[in-house]
Amino acid sequence: MSLIGTESLSYRFGHSRLAPPLAELVVEAEPNNGLSSANPIETDMTAGGAITPAGDVGIYRVSLPGPGTLHVTCTQPDDLEIQLLDSGKKVLRKSGLAFADEPLEFSHDVVKAGDYY
Repeated sequence: MSLIGTESLSYRFGHSRLAPPLAELVVEAEPNNGLSSANPIETDMTAGGAITPAGDVGIYRVSLPGPGTLHVTCTQPDDLEIQLLDSGKKVLRKSGLAFADEPLEFSHDVVKAGDYY
């Protein structure tokens, strides 16, 4: 998942192949602004981090063993957009811009195994 902020902010998001509840918290490790430096996370995990400075991008990689539905939830204190990309950098889904304290949620059907960002 690619998180893009319009201002400096902190965030927390989770994803699972099924609907929540989510488990472990993973804290973002910088740099993670490109696919090659994406923070690896697993399904049913929660990640937290910060978009600093304004315009920063945080990218996470989840490796899926097969088809399924990827569910992403994010809570944040400021403007944020989430994008889901495949390993070829194709944007599969965009969340749209959510405003401060509004949760972002979306689900996407993944049709094959692979790395998703």
